[in-house]
Amino acid sequence: MDQPGWTAIIINYNGASYLGPCLSALESVDVPPAAVIVVDNASTDDSLAELIAYPRVELLAQPRNLGFAGGANAGLRATTTDVALLLNPDVEVAPDFGFELLAVFARYPRLGAAGALLTYPGSARIQHAGGIIERPLMTTRHRGYGDTTVGAYQVAADVDFVTGGAMALRTESVRAVGGFDELLAPVYYEDVDLCVRMRDAGWRVMFTPSLRGEHHEGVTLKREASYYRHLHRNRLRFALKHMSHAEWADGFVPAELARLRYELASTHDASESETSGAGAIEAVLRGLDGPDAWNASLALPGWPVSIADIDVARTLIDVTGSRPRSRLPLVGWLRNKVKGIGPRWYVDPAFEKQHAFNAAVVRALDAHERRHREQTAALLLLALDALGRLRTAPELETGERQRASAPES
Repeated sequence: MDQPGWTAIIINYNGASYLGPCLSALESVDVPPAAVIVVDNASTDDSLAELIAYPRVELLAQPRNLGFAGGANAGLRATTTDVALLLNPDVEVAPDFGFELLAVFARYPRLGAAGALLTYPGSARIQHAGGIIERPLMTTRHRGYGDTTVGAYQVAADVDFVTGGAMALRTESVRAVGGFDELLAPVYYEDVDLCVRMRDAGWRVMFTPSLRGEHHEGVTLKREASYYRHLHRNRLRFALKHMSHAEWADGFVPAELARLRYELASTHDASESETSGAGAIEAVLRGLDGPDAWNASLALPGWPVSIADIDVARTLIDVTGSRPRSRLPLVGWLRNKVKGIGPRWYVDPAFEKQHAFNAAVVRALDAHERRHREQTAALLLLALDALGRLRTAPELETGERQRASAPES
């Protein structure tokens, strides 16, 4: 049985320069945690040396980087209190955090997850006041982000999710939903996913402004190529996991196609594949992030496209060299690959028949069992990547105009 009190769990990866202030802030709170656990995800900096000055800290050193979800699950398994606080190492909690934390969970018996009011260091500018999921793309945003009117966010509220940067959890509720999904590794959407599952199971997810902290946002993973790759990949996984067939086919796929087209048309440098998400979609197909259940699912019976086929498709959608002469071979190739699992696909060179494409998506999804949904979606998003990357070739546009103006025979 869980003991009264709370445990602080810091998920650390190369956060040596922030660990000291984070731990000092925890030591200074009015009601201190019963235990402080640092889960170190195989850091390569001086993180472990920083812990020497904090003998109370229980170190769980991992032999490899488990990502946020894996690290959080490891820390939660070692927790014996009925409340746990997950922290990034770049968060410093307020002096009254301990008292307020226990008071919030006592006030709301069905509270599963509570999020703090996070501001930027030394200012009243808000970084997080609860999270919102925006459909159909399943993008997320923080309430109050960048706002300096902290007073407008002084009321507790039920929200879609709270950030894992400072996420307080009732340990009973975490066990009830099976913990964090470790396929959402190494980072992004694992906190969103847990909150959605908690809400579905009848637990409340709340922004609680009485819990306050300062957050040096974004020190763990900079906005380099890996940021966009992980973000878009896990957004796709999250959408597949939580959207119905109808929501996926009627909402997500058309919206994702439109988003990719816009992103790829407005970005003209070497980073376009990563920043748009097209590279992340292809990485899921190829299994570039190493073997896991997602990548292994590509081998299930019924999946009509092999890794070798993906390589063939990649040569057709490569935009690093000269402009492709025609997009029709790719469309035909994709259509032939899926002819055994759905109706004929037809997408004209200028996307004028996008409706027909979307209708085909719906029928293809409906024709599959649920266990093949990821494979079908992966193929469809490879098509989105391809169709979004291939600009309308001038010779195709000319040919279409000539055919349109030719007299009927």
